[in-house]
This record gives sequence, C-alpha cells and structure tokens, in this order.
Amino acid sequence: MVKLAHLKRLAAPVYWSTHKKGYTWTYSPSPGPHKKNECIPLAIIIRDILNLAESGKEAEKIVKNREIIVDGKVRKDPRYPVGMFDVISIPKLDKNFRLIPYKGGLKLVEIPKEEANKKIVKIVNKTAVKGGKIQLNLNDGKNILLNENKYKTHDSLLIELPSLKILDHIEMKEGNLVMVFSGRRSGKIGKILKVYEGKFSTKPRLECEIENTKIEVLKEDAIVIGREEPLLKVVDYE
Repeated sequence: MVKLAHLKRLAAPVYWSTHKKGYTWTYSPSPGPHKKNECIPLAIIIRDILNLAESGKEAEKIVKNREIIVDGKVRKDPRYPVGMFDVISIPKLDKNFRLIPYKGGLKLVEIPKEEANKKIVKIVNKTAVKGGKIQLNLNDGKNILLNENKYKTHDSLLIELPSLKILDHIEMKEGNLVMVFSGRRSGKIGKILKVYEGKFSTKPRLECEIENTKIEVLKEDAIVIGREEPLLKVVDYE
C-alpha cells in the first residue's frame, strides 16, 4: 500500500537532490501553501540539500525539536512544503536561506541576517470581505486584510515576517524588474518594457528585456522584485 506521506524517490524532482539509490521512498510534501511540484519538503532541505542530517529520522528530530523557522514561524512538520522566496532560518547555526527559482526548479541561496525577516510576495487575487475590507491573496498562501483597495493584482509587496506588515509596494509596470519563475527562463531577471492586458482568450503578458534580448512572458509566470535593483537577494551570485 502506498504511504500518503511518501512518494517514490525516482518520482521526486531532480532539484530535490535526493539520492536515487538505496531507498525506495522519500518525503511527499504536506498539503499547504505551495503546489506539490513547486516546493521542497522541509526534511529534504535539511537532509539532502543542507546536509544537516544523515537520515530522515535525524532530519525529523531537528524539525520536531523546533530548530527550523520558515517565514518567521517555527515549523514542526518534516513534510512542510517550502516554496519560492520562503525564508528558512536556523538559529543554532545563525544561518538564513531563501528558496529561489532557477531553470531546473528551486534552489537555496544563503541570505544576510538583515533579510531574514523580509520577503517579496505577489498579489495573485483580491477578495472583498465583510465590513468593506479587501483581502489580498498572495502567491505563498498568505492573506493580508486591508481597509482600502489600493493594490493591483500581479503587483508585489515587500512584507515583514511574520507580522505581514507591508514595507514596500512594487507595481508591475514599465521600467521595473521582474523574475520569471516558470519555464526554461525560470530564475532570469529582466526589465519590463511594456505591459499588455489580456483580451478574450489572450492572457495578460509582459514584454521584457532579459540578457539583452526582448521576450514576452505571461504575467502569471513573473513576479516583480524591484525597481533599479532587486529589493532582496533573490539570485545565487556564486
């Protein structure tokens, strides 16, 4: 019988860095803020990517001992799904990491301590709720409740963790920087040259300059990360 908490190692994405030999099963992400194919289970990050444990049991012990913080909150589920731009903090090691997109999927990049309580999120939807308030639905499953409707879908917010206080607002408009997080250009950064709104069956898209080449990207596949420079470290410079 297939265990719901696990999946076959051979079926795991390459960017999980799990060993394909020696074991049949590996961790399957818990239901959560990120899709199954857009995240990495926390135990795999600890054991296979950061090499902080030699076995799954050791990785689980680290998590259950409340030694790992994700987006400012202690996570005790070894299968917790960590996704794009999520911040992993390990106080015992005084280390902080951000999960970033790249062509092969997702990878960790170490970030400075002063960025560990900040995160860039994308507004994927807005909902009117009781009392005339507006709820912003963010790409990482979080929600922010506001008294006024002043932000647009597809714009980005720089938020404080874990309070979700809005520190900055970056519009998806000409001149700003975006990062592509889907397809063969995943992880690439470019400048927006033009914004095209969707019509009938045509999805909203962006004309961007990436590596001196003009390309078109769907709005849903890009996230605004800054103006002249990214607001946070979102690439691996090494």
